[in-house]
Amino acid sequence: MRGSISATRYDYHPSISFALRRLALVVLLLIPCGVATARSARSERVLDRFDYAGDTAARTTWQARESAPPVRTAADGGLFFDCPFDSLPDDRFYWDREVALDLSGDTALTLDLAAAHPDAFRSLALYLESGDGWYIWNRPLPRSGRQRLTLYRDDFETEGTPAGWHRIERLRLSPWRGARTIDTRLQLYRLGASTPPVLLLRATGSVPNDGERNAARRATRYISRRLTALGVAHSVIDEDDLTPAVLASTHVVILGYNPVLPDKLYDKIAAFLDGGGKAMVFYSADQRLAERMGFKLDEYRAATVPLQWSAFTFSDSGKWQVPSRILQDSWNIRPIQPDRDDAEIIAWWENAEGERTGEPAWGLSRDGTWMTHILLDGDNTAKENMLAGLLTRWIPELWPDIVDNAIEGIGRIGSHTTPDRAVDAIRNAARALTPEQRNQVACKLDLAIQCRERAQNASAAARHVQAFSQARAARRLLVEAMALTVPPQPGEFRGVWDHHAVGWYPGDWNRTARELRQHGITAIFANVAWGGLAHYESDTLPRSPTQLRFGDQLAAARDAAQAHDLEFHAWIVCWNLGQAPASFRERLQQENRLQRDSQGKELLWLCPSHPQNRRHMLQVIREIAAYRPDGIHLDYIRFPEANACYCDTCRQAVESSLGRTLPSWPDAARDGGPATTAWNAHRVAMIDTFVRQARQIVRETDENMLFSAAVFGNYPGTIRSIAQDWGAWMEAGWLDFVAPMNYSDNTEEFSRWYIEQQNGPAAGGRLIPGIGFSSGQAPLTVDQALDQIAALRRLEASGYILFALDHELREQLLPMLQPIP
Repeated sequence: MRGSISATRYDYHPSISFALRRLALVVLLLIPCGVATARSARSERVLDRFDYAGDTAARTTWQARESAPPVRTAADGGLFFDCPFDSLPDDRFYWDREVALDLSGDTALTLDLAAAHPDAFRSLALYLESGDGWYIWNRPLPRSGRQRLTLYRDDFETEGTPAGWHRIERLRLSPWRGARTIDTRLQLYRLGASTPPVLLLRATGSVPNDGERNAARRATRYISRRLTALGVAHSVIDEDDLTPAVLASTHVVILGYNPVLPDKLYDKIAAFLDGGGKAMVFYSADQRLAERMGFKLDEYRAATVPLQWSAFTFSDSGKWQVPSRILQDSWNIRPIQPDRDDAEIIAWWENAEGERTGEPAWGLSRDGTWMTHILLDGDNTAKENMLAGLLTRWIPELWPDIVDNAIEGIGRIGSHTTPDRAVDAIRNAARALTPEQRNQVACKLDLAIQCRERAQNASAAARHVQAFSQARAARRLLVEAMALTVPPQPGEFRGVWDHHAVGWYPGDWNRTARELRQHGITAIFANVAWGGLAHYESDTLPRSPTQLRFGDQLAAARDAAQAHDLEFHAWIVCWNLGQAPASFRERLQQENRLQRDSQGKELLWLCPSHPQNRRHMLQVIREIAAYRPDGIHLDYIRFPEANACYCDTCRQAVESSLGRTLPSWPDAARDGGPATTAWNAHRVAMIDTFVRQARQIVRETDENMLFSAAVFGNYPGTIRSIAQDWGAWMEAGWLDFVAPMNYSDNTEEFSRWYIEQQNGPAAGGRLIPGIGFSSGQAPLTVDQALDQIAALRRLEASGYILFALDHELREQLLPMLQPIP
């Protein structure tokens, strides 16, 4: 039955559920005004089709302002907005259209446009004038070619005092000049407004503090990015802004992390469910909501060993049209159990060995789905496929957009934007390969083209699941073909950072080292120590549960690496106490050894100004150097932010350097204060001195032991912001190499950063950039990582370090890397 969860259970009729939901909202919430008419999954109000009869009509409606050229009608539809950034000196052009719009019932605008040169635009802005102010959306263009942008109301900023979304009086389109100065244009096809059928509810009142609120925002933002990549129209609003009118136009509400709902919000969600709406809930602690959805909520559980929950598997992936296994390294969960006849567990957690732990990962009932943790970054394609399968069970009308987006995305691999360009580029790159390799590339390209054709044919016949599967297969084959054209370089340094210090298989470093070597990795950087925790037999730091259970990880990793001809670098996180036991932190707090910001707030960082802290971290380095690793690798060798540290020890040091007291501390040291220069110099000197002293310990232990650091890439800006003058360290010869963490999902930007760094102080041959494959800042797809590796080889870099050693790296990226000959 169309829209049902299965053939026999949870039948869901969109039209009936809308009617019931509207009735339930009216009755249960006593709405004093009319409820908005429910819309289908794909419908929207068209605000402008840009299909004017001629230039005169178009220019009367869209009026060019200042130096902007008049708009022009395009022969293939839409309007041209010319942007002569090279011919004219203006930083932006803009065009206005007078309107009288009520957008109060809409949560998103959609803009269908084409751009041949996205790098020519710093950003594209859409201004909505309302009374004495403006609502402003301003974002970079994501790619070249035709694209559909979703402008969420939540992403608009305000200027002045807008009268409200019910009173929009002017539209202003304003592209801004970018890094590439050329004459270019935008072609606009359609501007629409709607409340999409999927609603992401961002936590406000359901979280207890700012820290949890930030975590909730990150969780919501991640789901929103996956939905956008999938092509699912959705809106994001705060809990406080949830109205009956918005709910009446919504099919599915997603609670990315909304731990305990306030009473009024719970009543709204319960009424929504009573009316036939569906909820997708992540990591909730709300017992009422669990009961309402047919589940019993168990107690919170924290991982006792690394990688305890490494993936989840669906027991019947074909039934739900989802991947059978999805990678996710969760550190805690809140299990559920079915508590109603229609409720069941549909996915289970697995550990690092691929064994089912017996703990539920996903539950399903007639009211929706429930995941026992948040959805974390990583294995993004699989998670998008999962969301597609689950959401389309309730909203089958989403399929056409999902399929169209998947087919359009087949060729968006690496730096390419279309399938034809990707195929041509891969064929050209294959010319440098051996005949056998060229044949392998040709076979994969032929299969990719066939899959693309099958996807297009299936889409035309409305066989959406098949079309989606074939489109994803076509893209995967193109990535595999691309990987064959990225041959390894003899002598290339290939490192990997391991944040857990246990490898892929806790207790079996030998297995991890063997597999890394088989995939051509040449060096391991294992995070064996923090400012307040050790994964080795330390007499200075508290020993971690990992060390107590699995033994000395520093010794185990070193021995396994060296047995498999891998360099082993002991990675040390300096100053940061985020992993320290509470008793250790409390002792340091009592001794007044932690950093403070300008508001006096204590930070969980040791202050480098405090002599005991410097001795503490230097002793950690001395202990680790005694293990004779191939290298010592410092991380967090900096201050946490520009707003630290203003503790008493820092104050005394700054006053001593100036020869006078500073009664207005910390204001005197803040930007513009009389002691700002001295304070900045003091911070830099503290970090510089520590690096020099650490270098001396390493050299005294073993003159052949390498000494390096992971650093922020935006040098020299790091000097003022976090007191990290790594250029000076390189010039002084304190480091053997430096690893700037160049985490960007844009290969052009990534390459530009490397070139700038390579031209910096004494960097030649001693720069090994980090690639953030699974970084939280800018995670990469496999093709993006391959593209960055290829870029470094073109730039004749000595190698790279991958972040991080996780199961996604093992299963997805490393198989694409060819072993070094």
